[in-house]
Amino acid sequence: MATRLQSQSSGQKVGMRNSQDAISMMQTAEGAMDEMSNIVQRMKDLATQSANGTSTTEDRKAMDAEFTELRAELDNITNNTTFGGQSLLKSGTGFQGDVTFQIGGTSAEKLELKSTGTLATALKEVVGTGKGTDGAAVKVGISDQAKATASMAELDIFSQKIGESRSAFGANINRLEHTVNN
Repeated sequence: MATRLQSQSSGQKVGMRNSQDAISMMQTAEGAMDEMSNIVQRMKDLATQSANGTSTTEDRKAMDAEFTELRAELDNITNNTTFGGQSLLKSGTGFQGDVTFQIGGTSAEKLELKSTGTLATALKEVVGTGKGTDGAAVKVGISDQAKATASMAELDIFSQKIGESRSAFGANINRLEHTVNN
């Protein structure tokens, strides 16, 4: 009996550590999404300014250069956000696939995030092919009014999808925190 209780206690301790690691992993990804949100807001500001009729060709050229650099930084965040060597946001990896966190001492005590679930689906809308920084209007930049106007609309959707992804991360972080507290 003592051995069984000791084994159960040990399994619970490991499950708690695993839960804390899972929380840290998701907080890392959510933090990256927060920075992406800030960058997208700046890109939207630049697109809005470039779409204005008072901007000159030189103004638009300078704004487009910054816009292009910001898009490159979004790609950098997407491709290089890792936790323990695992890519978290890159297309086809991390939270876009199936992720299982073993959060207890028995095989039934786990949190499974499926590739068809809310988080993965929302994330694919941010970093998937043809989405977010890979969106057609964002890729062409803001070097003229028409391009800037098209980018504004696409950036609105991009921003909304980032918010949905962050919300899904937050919900799962809260779920794990409740697990740790119980």
